[in-house]
Amino acid sequence: MIIWDGSCSRQRTALRPGTLFRRPDGYVTGENGSPITANLKLMSQTVKYLYPALAAVLTILFVVTAGSICNMLYLGVPDPEGNLDYFRQDMLVMGLATPVSLLIAGVAWAFAVLFYYIINSVKFDRWWNWLTVLTLVAVITGIFTGHLLTSKIGSANPAVLPSYEPYIRAMGAWGAVLGAVFFAIASMGIRHWSSNCRHTPFPQ
Repeated sequence: MIIWDGSCSRQRTALRPGTLFRRPDGYVTGENGSPITANLKLMSQTVKYLYPALAAVLTILFVVTAGSICNMLYLGVPDPEGNLDYFRQDMLVMGLATPVSLLIAGVAWAFAVLFYYIINSVKFDRWWNWLTVLTLVAVITGIFTGHLLTSKIGSANPAVLPSYEPYIRAMGAWGAVLGAVFFAIASMGIRHWSSNCRHTPFPQ
């Protein structure tokens, strides 16, 4: 329990043991008026810098380990001809996992910056607006993931495209899901410095 005490000198009676007081300078004190460790406001300012660092680390790990992640994604039941295995092998040989991951992360972070720092409107500071942008990110990353794979594989070996089509669609669906996830991660990382939308998507 924290009680505001403007003077920090008035007599305090009938209070529970361990009651804390916030002084005008921002420090929290105990019943004897002594500062408790550090300024809570300063601590809060320090902690919020961890969010963009964590978001950046998660994004970098995603890009670096994209090959392994794509290989683990469920793309459907393997067919008797083994086309799914060939598709995974071609993605690995052609190095398609990295550009796909960069596309997903890039779109997600770009729209997070757009929402919090370019639009940055009081009228836009609503959770449903944030959810609308998240949905837009999912649609864009899904479509462009499929287009990227179709373009790269088609230019290398057009004959395999018909047999790879179900797996390309599945990768597009995963691109949409991952785009939404990384938009949320980017949002949590950078929202604290937005002048009008820093509380979004959490209702106030």
